[in-house]
Amino acid sequence: MHRVKELLSKSKYFGPDLDMQIDEIIRSGRLKRAEAGSFLINEGTKDDRLLLNLSGIIKVFKTSIDGRELILYFAKAGESVNDLWLMNNQVSIASAQAIGPVEYFVVDRRNLEAIIRKYPDTGLRIISELCRRVCVVIDVLGDSIFKKVLNRLSKLLLDIAQGKEGDGKAISQQDMAGILGTVREVVSRSLKELKERGIIGVRQNRIVILDVNALRALAEGGIY
Repeated sequence: MHRVKELLSKSKYFGPDLDMQIDEIIRSGRLKRAEAGSFLINEGTKDDRLLLNLSGIIKVFKTSIDGRELILYFAKAGESVNDLWLMNNQVSIASAQAIGPVEYFVVDRRNLEAIIRKYPDTGLRIISELCRRVCVVIDVLGDSIFKKVLNRLSKLLLDIAQGKEGDGKAISQQDMAGILGTVREVVSRSLKELKERGIIGVRQNRIVILDVNALRALAEGGIY
């Protein structure tokens, strides 16, 4: 369990300074693994377990009636997957799917609540992480409502280039569409427009930013 302790110490919920809490979490939970494409949570189901991602990337998303996806966020190593609705004792408001092989730690909500009562510092860290997560989701929804797809795509490309999205993994046009709340065909047309303007290029099947200032101006909602 030494490796599990090391991974948990890097999570946003705990950290290396909370040794006793981590030991108690390990005794209260269990390590799980999943292959690429596995569903860890299904939208609309009740699940009283907190999932902490330890390695890999987990996509958290909502699905429309016609099958379109809206990606809320990618839970990276050290981040929680489902705290937004678990702490409010709700049914799952989104699905969670492994992008590649993942390791994650599962803790029953009752056990987590007992640890929070015993160690208030852990509760403060969880509140901080919840606030950060809410801000991420508000940002996603705000962009979806107030910005055009071309502007949102420009921001996404900058985030990918800066490592804020994808964690170094290739992101498909389908996933881009999910993040932007649109369909793949619209993403494809927008990428083509950016390429025709000379703002991006394609080399060895990878997008290359040719004019970062123009892309940044579009990302901020401007016209270029």
